[in-house]
Amino acid sequence: MTEMKHLRLERFTAALRDGKPDARTAAWMQAMNLGFHEEPMPEAGLLAMTGAFTIDGRTLTGVYDEHVPGLSLNPQYPVGTYGSLVKSLNTGGGNLLRAHLITAVTVRPSHRRRGILRRMITEDLALAKANGLAIAALTASEATIYGRYGFGRATAINRVQLSVRDGIGLLAPAAGSVIAADPASLLELGPRIFAAQHAATAGSIDHPYFYTRFTTGEWADEEQVKPLAGLRAAIHLGPGGEPDGYVTYVFAGWDKKPAQLKIKSLVAANAAARHGLWEYLGAHDLIECVTGPAPIDDALPWTLTDARAYEITASHDHLWLRILDVPAALASRPYAHDGTLVLRVRDSLGHASGTFGLRAASGSATVELLAEESDADIELDVTALSSLFLGGVPVRRLAEAGRIAGGSEVLAGMAELFAVDVLPYCETGF
Repeated sequence: MTEMKHLRLERFTAALRDGKPDARTAAWMQAMNLGFHEEPMPEAGLLAMTGAFTIDGRTLTGVYDEHVPGLSLNPQYPVGTYGSLVKSLNTGGGNLLRAHLITAVTVRPSHRRRGILRRMITEDLALAKANGLAIAALTASEATIYGRYGFGRATAINRVQLSVRDGIGLLAPAAGSVIAADPASLLELGPRIFAAQHAATAGSIDHPYFYTRFTTGEWADEEQVKPLAGLRAAIHLGPGGEPDGYVTYVFAGWDKKPAQLKIKSLVAANAAARHGLWEYLGAHDLIECVTGPAPIDDALPWTLTDARAYEITASHDHLWLRILDVPAALASRPYAHDGTLVLRVRDSLGHASGTFGLRAASGSATVELLAEESDADIELDVTALSSLFLGGVPVRRLAEAGRIAGGSEVLAGMAELFAVDVLPYCETGF
């Protein structure tokens, strides 16, 4: 516990007392829901959420103001909330790196500009670094907040609408078959299929526990611990009959025009499973379109007989990364070419500052901290390096934006080193 003027910061784990969430846990959760404009959580929801947080091993941070006026909202509610947990990040080539995930960040409007977020996040990042974690991650509700703390946009995601008035025609028929399923059947099967997708997808973050309940429809989402009405499911079976993909979806309702199915979750261990599940969704009678999330470089439109049926309706950043340990992070990912590079990294918080020598050979790299006075080929800040880390942002783009300093030949060599065949993709929200 630390003091900051009239504000008190506490860091704790969710706890039960006499079969119910203790007062501090319940107050934190209600404050979190308040910050995200959700309804107050009922007792059953508080209990379920506490169990989920315990399974994830989440650490909760609350900032409390004990000098609020008597008419104020329950003084036991924190005026700032912040959560963290550790899950794996696929850095490419099937390599999984333990990542420090940041979530549930809120500050009450009456307490803005008092340094609450800065205190919560800087202390938390320092603890993550001290605990040996090389990278932190979050999904940002606002794009202007987290760059100042060293986070950079690392992956993006599309929202797409596929016209299916005449079904879906595939130029390369998807191998395997699809069966309708009860969402409840995904309670145990869903995590196994996701594990296969996670292992095969650079940029993927392992699912927090709430996805287990979200997939079955027991929870509408992380903030709404109540059943999702009308959820349906289908499972893709590979050529040998093994489950290798699933989709959950809802009908948007007859008042929604055009008549559509909305994908809630689509998980596939391979392209055939993904395309087969889309084809299944397009085969529903009375449905004119299917909407859902998709990778930036989705292969689906390239196998459609009518590529114009595939429309990108929105595109936005998704996963933000923050390197804490440069040698450990850069050594965790694969490299497309052999080469050497000396990077000078600036970090206002100090975690990633320094000059580093990278030597890539045979697909992997060794990275070491060099003397501060060593000559550097490239200079950049930790935000830019974190954006480049997975290969989702080209070196040239950041150089043209003035975010990287270096000679043209060195920049070209760096671009070759960090190049990837498939853009990183993260469908996990947290």
